[in-house]
Amino acid sequence: LVGIGSSGAAKKFAGDLDLGDSEITLVADETGAVTDALGCYRGWLAIDRAHKEQYPSTDVNPYIKLFGMIFGFGSPGTIPKVLYGYTGDSNGGVSSRKWVVDSLLQGSKKGRFPQLTREAFEGIDANSGLRPFELATLRAQTGIHIVLNWGQLGPTDGDLFTRMGGSFVFDNDGNSIYEYYDKGILTYADVQEVCKAAANVAKPVAVV
Repeated sequence: LVGIGSSGAAKKFAGDLDLGDSEITLVADETGAVTDALGCYRGWLAIDRAHKEQYPSTDVNPYIKLFGMIFGFGSPGTIPKVLYGYTGDSNGGVSSRKWVVDSLLQGSKKGRFPQLTREAFEGIDANSGLRPFELATLRAQTGIHIVLNWGQLGPTDGDLFTRMGGSFVFDNDGNSIYEYYDKGILTYADVQEVCKAAANVAKPVAVV
């Protein structure tokens, strides 16, 4: 799992999500070199570094770019995904909901707000789809935690605030057999599609 940020941010991320004993390898990319090499979307109002150095007044504050993308500017698909978090997916089945509940409980156990207990989900059919506001609550829990810990988790280079990533599966020869480029905030690859692609390769390497 490659993420933009420092090695310290990667350690903080791993601790927050209890990844210490997992088989996931975290790689810190402080300069965004991996996303550049893969041709990932640089975000709304991104400008070339050389242009920025020559004409610094033409650049926009990175926080303005970030908040603009949160509201859908230069971030296609973000608004529908935001609404999805509030409306839920009654036909999504177990796969649309289980990870959300597990993540909420994990975050609550780590002390993140809002804190919920397993009792909050008692009496609900285990096979039901994503309920309204469940995903929105998880996003709120995660967002609050990120804002409160931005100094430890966020990149120091403002140009990387809006850098999008993607999901890629490579075979042992370095050939890409699956590619998904994030077009905006909250627009991610279907995890089941990624796993299906990886299942067809002996010892695949997945980069997210």
